[in-house]
Amino acid sequence: QHRSSPIYADGHIYFCAKDGMCTVLKAGRKFEIVAQNDLGEPITASPVVSNGVLYLRSYNALYAIRGK
Repeated sequence: QHRSSPIYADGHIYFCAKDGMCTVLKAGRKFEIVAQNDLGEPITASPVVSNGVLYLRSYNALYAIRGK
């Protein structure tokens, strides 16, 4: 179940499920899951990207994830 809005950044679509599973899809005609990560707690806020950093907010934490 998804409550947050998906976002597009750097050729990928990011979205998180209420159960804490965050999925990254490659944007394009072909469905391709690039990554799935379980944060282990509910995520209901939409992800945000700013200055190359992906921000995810749960009920108890704010995650900042930067690519290599």
